[in-house]
Amino acid sequence: MKGFSKKFDGFAATFLALISLAALIFCNISVFARIISKPSPWSDELLRAVFIWVFYLAVPLAFKEDKLVGITLLEEFLGKKANKLAYRLLKTFQALVVLLVAVILAYESFETMVQQFAGNELSPVLQFPQGLTTMGFVLGTVWLAIYVIGRLVHIWKSSDKELMAGNGLSEGEEALEKFGVNEKKSKEEQ
Repeated sequence: MKGFSKKFDGFAATFLALISLAALIFCNISVFARIISKPSPWSDELLRAVFIWVFYLAVPLAFKEDKLVGITLLEEFLGKKANKLAYRLLKTFQALVVLLVAVILAYESFETMVQQFAGNELSPVLQFPQGLTTMGFVLGTVWLAIYVIGRLVHIWKSSDKELMAGNGLSEGEEALEKFGVNEKKSKEEQ
């Protein structure tokens, strides 16, 4: 399963890089067209759709790397106090909140996408199905929910050291030990 996840993440990162490049190109076309007083509404429309895809497909990758908004003040406090159960509970609470939001958004965006396809809603300028834009929202939120479930399993299956390493606290302690900071402290206490 990890091999599939790694390949999928690689594909997703490559796809995001490509559509980000497309967004950059469309943005430059739009700006250039305005400079020469010939606005191009098609590039604005494509740019809007691409931004939706980029944003909602980047959120799961950010979550997986633990780069989303978190209660870092509490995480650091609990990590320094070595209160591992409280830290697990905090990480679980954070993941459950994200899961709840992801599931609600996935459901609502899926309903919207189905209505857009059923109603043959077309984009104003290029006349492509509007549901294609909403599809990025649906895929991103479903993908996020899958990662959150994986995170919840990891939180409760991992050892204390693995869990604490996820927030950089163990690495910081190891770095202090390399420089002898913790050794000095223990010598002073004796």
